Amino acid sequence: MKSSMTDTDFDVIIIGGGVIGLSAAYYSAFSGKRTLLLEKNDFFHDMGSSGGNSRFFRVMYSDPKLAKLSETSYSLWKQVERETGISVLNEQPLLFYGSRNVKDTVEGDFNNSDQVMRKMGIPFKSLNSTEIQKHYSVFKKLPEEFVGLIQENSAVIQARNALRAFHHLAESAGASLMTNSPASICDVSDSGKVITIKTPKGLYRTSSLVLAPGVWTNEIIAPLNVQFDLTIWQMTVGYYGVENPNANYPFWYEFGESAVAGQGLYYGFPVGTDYEGCIKASCDFTFNQYDKVQSCSRTVDPKALEMISAHLVSRFHGINPSPRHSSTCMYTMSKDYRMILGLLPGYKNVAMLTGESGRAFKYAPIFGRILNSLVSDGDPMYDIDCISINRPGIIKC
Repeated sequence: MKSSMTDTDFDVIIIGGGVIGLSAAYYSAFSGKRTLLLEKNDFFHDMGSSGGNSRFFRVMYSDPKLAKLSETSYSLWKQVERETGISVLNEQPLLFYGSRNVKDTVEGDFNNSDQVMRKMGIPFKSLNSTEIQKHYSVFKKLPEEFVGLIQENSAVIQARNALRAFHHLAESAGASLMTNSPASICDVSDSGKVITIKTPKGLYRTSSLVLAPGVWTNEIIAPLNVQFDLTIWQMTVGYYGVENPNANYPFWYEFGESAVAGQGLYYGFPVGTDYEGCIKASCDFTFNQYDKVQSCSRTVDPKALEMISAHLVSRFHGINPSPRHSSTCMYTMSKDYRMILGLLPGYKNVAMLTGESGRAFKYAPIFGRILNSLVSDGDPMYDIDCISINRPGIIKC
């Protein structure tokens, strides 16, 4: 396509300007491709999967392949920080705690995380319930059967800084970044080798397409006659004031048991992560599930917020049960709760990440690199079988 390129022809077009799309734009432009990224809103908005100011970074996974990808992503995040001078990772220990009986959750399970770290030689501490309470004096009495894992190589990702860093890198590498440009696929010609993208600003053509549209996935790929079996989870988040901001509130995830499967999963960030004097906390389940993003209410769920508040008060000393702030965010969930990455079935020049499920942010550098490699020669460079687009149950039609 290069020999007859016009101003509207690009080697690679990327749809979606969240952290994954911006990362893909950087690696594409850096590799010498004429690259265009199309974002339907302004950059750094809170309407999709990259909103908010904080995310988990961890290598503590119950799947060794995800742990390995995370270790590589860590080194790439450090490279991003060096190249941009922007701080992204606020490094601190992460505590997994709860019951060993809780299995097959959206976050994997406790026992397998323990086994994977032992097998890979990832240093961690194992604690019983009494030791957890001694380590973190803010805990109230925990169930005796609770155990904990503390892993030091973890961090709070400063999400807005991460977005700014990849925006800067992509722009500096020569990528064209267009906002307020909702995109749709309007034509696929020459046996799929040329794809035309329609935007309010005009038509653009490319020989390679990267898709990172998050909650808009099925809407974007409908013209390609492919649909994924996805559900949009609208999540509720609360920000709670604490009596003593200097107390040692952990960075944590609880695998708790509950009468309803999955409703014992909660997590939280240390004081000051998003708001001064507040911890951020949420539940890893929802009562608001949708097939289409247009149906999402984008309003805080009072039932979920009440459950988060009650859980915090039952677990920790010194937390105000009434949140100072609250918000929503969107997860794109596959049926097996795993991310979906690879070449779109039937297309050798269309790569996609979807089903991010609130867990892809930490992988932004390595996923951007993989997406660029996939549309270059079909080789992901890394083992992504555990999140393969071709695994059973992913394609709806």
